Amino acid sequence: MDKLRIRSCIKTHWLLGLTATQVHDELTAGYRPDAVAYSTVTHWVYRFSIQEEKSKVIAHPSYLPGPSPSDF
Repeated sequence: MDKLRIRSCIKTHWLLGLTATQVHDELTAGYRPDAVAYSTVTHWVYRFSIQEEKSKVIAHPSYLPGPSPSDF
């Protein structure tokens, strides 16, 4: 099984809310016991988690139009 397909399966299962252990169990049950190492699954679950944290939008503080302090 190629690397891209494994990564896609890991991400899909992770998006469904499965833990790294559950994802690994699903992959080994569906394919073969040596299809992917547990360390590979944990690596990609960690990377997807970090990527999600980076992509969260931070709300801006409310903006009140008016004179700036230098306008006084």
